[in-house]
Amino acid sequence: MRKHFFWMLPVIVVLAGIVSLVVQNLQTATEPPEKGWSRALPIGSTMLNKFPVIRQTEEGHIIIPSYENEALVTKTFDEEFTLLEQQEVSIPITKWTQVYVNDEHVIYHDYYHIYNKDQEKIVSDVSQFYPMKDSILYIKENKLFQLNPATKESTELMKLPKNTEEISPYENEEGLFFMTEQSENNLVHATIYKVNDMQATRVVEGDLELAPGHASEQTAFAVRNNEVVLIIQAIQKSTQGSPEFFTYLAMTENSNFGENAITKLRFEDPISGSDLKEIGTVNIRFNKDIPSLVFQANGFSRTKFMGDKAFNIYTAKLKDGKVTEVHRKSNTPDISNKPVWIDDNTIAWLEASSGHKDMFISSGSQAIIEQANGISSDDWLRILGKTGGMLSISLLTFLISGIWYIWPILFIVIMHFWKSRKVQKDPSWIFFTGIAIYMLAVLLFKSQYFVPAIAAKAPAYLTFPGSAYVYIILFGIVAYVSAQSTKNTRQWAGTARISLFIGAHILMIAAVFGPYLTGF
Repeated sequence: MRKHFFWMLPVIVVLAGIVSLVVQNLQTATEPPEKGWSRALPIGSTMLNKFPVIRQTEEGHIIIPSYENEALVTKTFDEEFTLLEQQEVSIPITKWTQVYVNDEHVIYHDYYHIYNKDQEKIVSDVSQFYPMKDSILYIKENKLFQLNPATKESTELMKLPKNTEEISPYENEEGLFFMTEQSENNLVHATIYKVNDMQATRVVEGDLELAPGHASEQTAFAVRNNEVVLIIQAIQKSTQGSPEFFTYLAMTENSNFGENAITKLRFEDPISGSDLKEIGTVNIRFNKDIPSLVFQANGFSRTKFMGDKAFNIYTAKLKDGKVTEVHRKSNTPDISNKPVWIDDNTIAWLEASSGHKDMFISSGSQAIIEQANGISSDDWLRILGKTGGMLSISLLTFLISGIWYIWPILFIVIMHFWKSRKVQKDPSWIFFTGIAIYMLAVLLFKSQYFVPAIAAKAPAYLTFPGSAYVYIILFGIVAYVSAQSTKNTRQWAGTARISLFIGAHILMIAAVFGPYLTGF
């Protein structure tokens, strides 16, 4: 057994470092978005660019269309998101397809025309298609129509303002609403209508002025008891560098947006405390009369190998025209986008994958928290991939530590050339002098290796005050025992034991501290 001490002791330390790294990456890869909220639970996939319209039955069941194996699959879940049943309808699907599904009624738009489930054309030359819960809105020849899914009859609601290519629809228990928008430079003219008895009635209208250089890119709104909440996502393009994104809020209880009705919003990252970036795809609903937002944003996450930012899903509440209670609701390394509300305690979103988009939900429901707690094969791939990437970074240790081992190497070379007879006699002082020179170099040039990135990213048990000295000495003791064990068991000379000591010491440091060298 003692014959193998020279490699067993360092290997044990190296394996302990790798295992602790795997455990750490397991914790970060499976970290919930926040306390009391579930991890992402997959519920299907889609080829579409938007999350499908979600329906809830009187029994509390949730119906979500998905698009799998080139077919429309309608899935029915219970409140705990256990799959109850699924039905398939074979229709042509592309990423541009929009589908309305309600019981036996299946109507889809292939980017050009509207068809029924038997692929019979209902309406031709349709530029925009908006499937709602109980009806369909569509735009044709600059006119807005409402289609009855049961009778397949269309009713013209209004002629749209000039150059209006699309609308923003919104539906709640009060009815069906939509908004038109005309933008010129930083000026936005917004008009919100309500659909009543196959007619569009104006609810609120007004001009909203953004900051100079800002242009409207996306809008979202919600209506509750005559209160209107409007979100404008603006972009400021630059000839140099990346564009900047801004979010504006306008609220009113009147028939128009008054002067100074618009304010700029700031969303604080609930994890890091810095600002969330690139806010996008906002959806609004009223939760106990409080406007609540769900949106995608670029914020802090430890799930990636490189960097500590990822696009995830967040929620926020609005009070007195300001953002309050920002919460992270997803925590994955992939780009999470197109979020929607399922209910006040559950959200859903899309994540791009190869050739399709995966659909996920997360919730504060204890049943869903437990259901999403398992570690999937994708989780293991991410964990092992991140671990492998971090270990590859640790190889830099052997380059950086050159300032440590160059001096004992020079000592050995000098002794061989000038004191070759003494080296052949292998006096013990050669070994001790060699490792002393090395350890002195490590301590003198410690800061060359133990950089701020290690202090910032490594776990607490590696970064307590004086930890670098503790581990340097501890690994030195292990390396010393390993090297000295070869003196009697394998009759290694002092110069060989110096090399073993240096190699074992650097290898242990590389395994334990090396993965955090660049701060990834």
